[in-house]
Amino acid sequence: MFKNPIVKHGDFILQWETTVVIVLLMLLFTEKVVNASTADTDLYFVSVDGKDDRSLKRGSENKPFRTLEYALNRVEPKGAVVIRAGVYHEQIRRKNLTDVSIITYPGERVIFDGTVAVESIANGDWEKVTESVFRRKVDRDVWQLFVDGKQLVNARWPNASFSDGSVFSAKGWALADPEYSVNGSALNDPEVMDLAKSGLNIENAILIANFGGWETWTRRVTEHQDGSNHFKFDKVPHFKNKPWNPLNYFVEGKLQFLDKKDEWFFDAKEKFIYVFATEVPKENYFGKVQSYAIDGENWRNVTVAGLNFFATTMKCERCDNLVLTDMNFHYASASKRPLGLQSTVADLTRFTSSKKSSGLILSNCNINNTDSQALIIEANRALIENCLFYNIDYAVSESYVHGESVHLKGDGNVFKSNTIYSAGASSALSGSGWFVAELNHIYNTGFAQSDGAMIHVRIPSQTGAIVRYNWCHDSPDKYGIRFDSPIPPTRWGHGGTIHHNVVWNAKGINVKGERHKVFHNLAFDNQGSDIRILDDTKLNGGGNKGTKTQNNVADSISGERNRQSLVPGISVTNYSHPIFDQSIKDQLTNADDQDFRPIRGSKLVSAGQSILELSGNSSGIPVDLGPYQNDVARYWIPGRRLIKASMPIPRDTGSFAPDNALIWQTGFGAIEHHLYFGPDRAGVKNADKTNQEFQGIFLRENVYRLEKLQEKVYFWRVDAVIGDRVVKGDVWSVEKTGV
Repeated sequence: MFKNPIVKHGDFILQWETTVVIVLLMLLFTEKVVNASTADTDLYFVSVDGKDDRSLKRGSENKPFRTLEYALNRVEPKGAVVIRAGVYHEQIRRKNLTDVSIITYPGERVIFDGTVAVESIANGDWEKVTESVFRRKVDRDVWQLFVDGKQLVNARWPNASFSDGSVFSAKGWALADPEYSVNGSALNDPEVMDLAKSGLNIENAILIANFGGWETWTRRVTEHQDGSNHFKFDKVPHFKNKPWNPLNYFVEGKLQFLDKKDEWFFDAKEKFIYVFATEVPKENYFGKVQSYAIDGENWRNVTVAGLNFFATTMKCERCDNLVLTDMNFHYASASKRPLGLQSTVADLTRFTSSKKSSGLILSNCNINNTDSQALIIEANRALIENCLFYNIDYAVSESYVHGESVHLKGDGNVFKSNTIYSAGASSALSGSGWFVAELNHIYNTGFAQSDGAMIHVRIPSQTGAIVRYNWCHDSPDKYGIRFDSPIPPTRWGHGGTIHHNVVWNAKGINVKGERHKVFHNLAFDNQGSDIRILDDTKLNGGGNKGTKTQNNVADSISGERNRQSLVPGISVTNYSHPIFDQSIKDQLTNADDQDFRPIRGSKLVSAGQSILELSGNSSGIPVDLGPYQNDVARYWIPGRRLIKASMPIPRDTGSFAPDNALIWQTGFGAIEHHLYFGPDRAGVKNADKTNQEFQGIFLRENVYRLEKLQEKVYFWRVDAVIGDRVVKGDVWSVEKTGV
């Protein structure tokens, strides 16, 4: 009945694999919502082919409304707005919405697009400015530009690119010399990037200045001479020129910085878009012209499911029992620095509630490619589950809260089964108020700021905080998990719990304060001491005298940062390299493939004692040290789960462990899994439950141990069953060696 509109811009966006996954989950969810409606009169349809007709009480499937805003102004409580496929460009400001669902039609894709075609807002054609620069006048402000669906970099120095990943690394930042820089005046370090030899004059440019350790501001450059590495700038609130706080910066806001094909510049006064090109641009350019597609306030009992946002986002203030599920926020937020603005908080994805129990749920969502913070939650007992955050906070400025990519404000919030990577801020996850962080996979963070941690628990958050079942790794200058206090420690926290975590290739686990519980963690290949239970009594701080440290495994467990010393408080049945003089990784099944089970017969097996605070049983029962048991049938794998089985252990093309175990991450929402195994790839790929490759049905278990195998390459596949649907898994290979 309705044709799916084909919009040129839609052909370029939302092409990631994660989108396909989420769309399928959305399909399952929306079918349930639609089928649950007791009467057809509860449904209000919206379509790009529809019409906002006042004569219609509601948009029917045959005569839908044209816009979501029009439908929301007419939907009655307990009604559902069903949106048909297409690209929508709306800026909805809606207050006081109650008992309503906003859902995508099953099997269709809905995109709220915050951009418009430059062609549609242009006053005239492209004009040649120089041999490599063209410009075009437009009739409105544009603060983010895409060409054929790919984001261009706001012209800057030093250069950085999205395509090679340098925007998401320290490579895109210059460095000021801390010895010769003060607040308001900086001397560029030419050994990192030579400003004097760049041929640029940065006077009146916008300075993105990470001059406060974990605090970054935008300021105006007030003075600079050609050929000089010295410049002056408007002062920042806090300036920290210590050796451990590098003075990183870059500059934007001048046309002369435009010198690469993937850059652009906007003249906010004259309304000209400039691009780098050697001939008249023929590509499809789209400019961001709005911050929010949906801006809600005082919503109650509202569900939003299956929507996609491109170069725009959503916020809801004072909203209770708000459920957001199966949603994509691609290029969710961008700074307005191209408009010449500075010191202005960015428009972010943000949800708040004033109730003691907010009922806020953010489930199976994807937030990516943000200039500033990815997500702000100001609520109590909110749940953020199975979400993906990547390429976020790469400029780390214009933030609601400095130094945090994801911020949780409130008590009892749960951050569960999420993945964060490629995040610029000092701390990937932090907040104010106690929270639970469990089953998260966090890595490659903090490239744009100093200090911090992947999971950073500040003093107000420590009492009652629980950090468990997380992997934190490959962020060399950041702690994996940190219970913090200031230097000198004039105050400190107490009463937090850290258990069953794995931290590697970072700065380990850092615990300050008193009366914490640190159980069953694994830490190796970190800078300094892998697990630090710090004694700050000499500095008149917390000494961890009442902290209990038990059943942990690490290269080094110490009361100091960088050398071995006694662990304060109660420290029993821990294993560390200096004590046993044996590599930690040698005690694990295959740490390089994330199989952290202790090998059979290792010194970790049955070397610990069960802990009353965790098991609820009598303490003293022998257990394995570290976060995993050797004979486990269910191996926890953190991070966002896909709709299909994923994260094979051993890794694809890897080798069997001695016990011939196959391990996988279960599908999100799956009720069971089917395992196939054999020596022929095609046989495994095409097998069903009637074939010999079928190994069995797994309800809760995700570990399968095979009997004796010959020395050869094998193949395996795991299907996930979600409701009455079977989601076929990928075919992985694994080699048996050393028989």
